[in-house]
Amino acid sequence: MKEKPKLNFDELADRLIYKGINFPKDKKDEVIEYLKTQSYYYKIASYRKNFPKNSDGKYQNLNFDTLVKIESLDTYLREVLFDMCLDIEHVAKTNLMTMITNNNSEDGYSLIEEFSRINPDKYAEILNRFKKSIYQKDMYSKRNEISIWVFMEIIDFGTLISICDIYFTKYPTDFSAYHEQYKFIKNIRNTCAHNNVFLINIFDKTSHIPRPNASTKSGKSTKN
Repeated sequence: MKEKPKLNFDELADRLIYKGINFPKDKKDEVIEYLKTQSYYYKIASYRKNFPKNSDGKYQNLNFDTLVKIESLDTYLREVLFDMCLDIEHVAKTNLMTMITNNNSEDGYSLIEEFSRINPDKYAEILNRFKKSIYQKDMYSKRNEISIWVFMEIIDFGTLISICDIYFTKYPTDFSAYHEQYKFIKNIRNTCAHNNVFLINIFDKTSHIPRPNASTKSGKSTKN
């Protein structure tokens, strides 16, 4: 028997009550309808982690409507953060391309060659996706070699970070300190893009990811 067997919707609503998440008895059908059409149990119930339990292990004065409001707030927050992350990703690419364009020691191809040596599997995966892309087939068919300016159009944020790691190791600049923050931004971006719960365990410091270092105007990083 499975440790946690699948429950039907009526049982899921009862499970909420068992955990101390309250709603009027005559609203049970509305709760079930919400779980069927607006969200799903595992996600909506996860927001309970922001509230304390009593000595019996039940949540104190927690209503289902409160979880719904937090979910709406979480959705809005993720939308705002995702837009911000896209802007940051664009600025990161723009800044990197500006530095490469102004750097006479970098021809725009050697950086990609080095990336392919360090990450051969990832490079092959990117090229295979590029080759199969209907939207980018014209771009692919016209090239025998991949330059950094083409690579920028076919990579994800994680690969951009890897490219930046290689570049700033070879050519350290004041901007390197800002690059150190990209991995934190990527985590936020992925959480938002994949519609994961963001507002969870807000008051539990042990579950928080490490805070990124703050960067000064000079580009040097200092710890919070």
